[in-house]
Amino acid sequence: MKSIQQVTLHQRKVINMEDYVRLFCFVFLLSNLPGFCMAQVSPLWDDLPKAKYTVGFKRIYARDYSRAWHLGSIESGKQQSGKVPRPIVVNIWYPASVKKGNQMKYKEYHNIQIGEYPIKDYQKLLVEYNKQNLARYFLDDQKILDDSNYKIPVAAQAELDRLLNTPTGAFLNAPAAPQQFPMLLWHQGLGGTVDDNSVFCEWFASQGYIVVGACFQAERFPDMFVNWDLDRSINDINFILNLLHKEKNIDFNRIALMGHSYGAQAVAAYAAKQNSPADLIICVDPTFDYDKNLKVTPFANLYTKLLAGKKNINTPVLAIGCKNRNPLFLLWDSMVYAERYYMSVPSVDHNDFVSQGALRRFFGMSHDADPKKDKALWVNYKNTCTEIRDFVDHYFVQKSELPYTLKNVNHTTDFTFEHIPRGQSYNRATSNYDTTANYAPISGYQIDGIVNKYGIQALIRLGLRYPDAVVFNEDNLNQLGYAYLYEVKKVKEAVEIFKWSARQFPTSWNVWDSYAEAVLAQGNKERAIKYYKKSVELNPQNKNGVDQLKKLLKD
Repeated sequence: MKSIQQVTLHQRKVINMEDYVRLFCFVFLLSNLPGFCMAQVSPLWDDLPKAKYTVGFKRIYARDYSRAWHLGSIESGKQQSGKVPRPIVVNIWYPASVKKGNQMKYKEYHNIQIGEYPIKDYQKLLVEYNKQNLARYFLDDQKILDDSNYKIPVAAQAELDRLLNTPTGAFLNAPAAPQQFPMLLWHQGLGGTVDDNSVFCEWFASQGYIVVGACFQAERFPDMFVNWDLDRSINDINFILNLLHKEKNIDFNRIALMGHSYGAQAVAAYAAKQNSPADLIICVDPTFDYDKNLKVTPFANLYTKLLAGKKNINTPVLAIGCKNRNPLFLLWDSMVYAERYYMSVPSVDHNDFVSQGALRRFFGMSHDADPKKDKALWVNYKNTCTEIRDFVDHYFVQKSELPYTLKNVNHTTDFTFEHIPRGQSYNRATSNYDTTANYAPISGYQIDGIVNKYGIQALIRLGLRYPDAVVFNEDNLNQLGYAYLYEVKKVKEAVEIFKWSARQFPTSWNVWDSYAEAVLAQGNKERAIKYYKKSVELNPQNKNGVDQLKKLLKD
């Protein structure tokens, strides 16, 4: 058989100068189309499915004044008594309109420059922590963190440098594509870093999503380690989601939360809080899925939070585990208000679910020294990435009301997959579904489909049937009403929603204020005056209600 080079040399068509000009113009025009990606821009993506968009990357630095970070000094090595607002470093991968800006090399993820932010040595600590943890993950060598004087072997350092100098798939500060995209918030595991799953974050953004990650570091000098603190992570996630409302290209009606290891536990605990905006939850190897005893530490605090707030977890959940460890998914079995999907992935270890661990296999740096095993692990990392993409697409792009099924036929025989419908629990001791469980109320992602198919009254009937459902609480009804009033521009439906809300929460001044705004948009001035008066009676400090009454009564 001829080599590829021989075939190319002997069989290619002769192209004249005019053909070259036409070809150049065609390629130039294509390359300047919004979102056009000429080819895969990073060798680290390997053969992951083709990008739909060029990927931009940027960082946001913010301060949470409601919490503190304890100061310290590298020179003295001691913690100081002072405190400053908690620093929040947010990393954003996003679909870009064109390839402008600098294509990043991997090492630039560690180029954290906070600039004027007045925390002595914080930046240095964070940069050094990220570099050390990358080396530990990639080289699979705990000594790097245990011993500050440990010298990395020359050959290993050369491979690490090769990774650091490899082009990523992201362009620094590239202009964002003008439309809105769904968002996925990523939370790393214990000891994780800003780049711990950057291959997935880049590639997932190229598929038409905004991916957000952060530094969930500890709150006191000199520890930058992402440690076990669910309350801190929950507060960080809440702060970040509020901060991101300034980003105009995020569709806040489609939010997915995803985490690995402790990060998976953190996003689950956040989703269990009332009024969580999560529309999808993806938990990648949270480690508690292998434990038969749900009371053991250090998971007890997590179990308490999840079981106490299980009614709040009513959106689809994808739980992923290592098949060779036989995940049990016992805790998820009790989450009867959610549609649950369990995926067990073969030939992977815990840290192979993130790109720092998987790249060790890609570069052949594992301690196993088994090329076949390394290849299988890397392939299954990529397959897991595509399944997560297909799962999110199923709900956010296709907006399907049908259950999700595995899409990649090449590995469905190797991956174990289970679907536990909403309203059902599962007894693994008897392998029986319990269909007597009370049917769970609808979740937020189903609202559009119900209204479009059956009308607003069908939604109201469901709300009256399940008044305790989180999706029907005061805040969510208010947001839904405003969505119909200003975004969908269906005033009649908005009035019906606010009317329903006023019946459910008759003592809320804000509900009556919103109801008045909706009927005024409908042209009913008399009812608007009546409802604004009701709102001001309940809250005389309601300035908007007072101002509106003055205006309406004057007219």
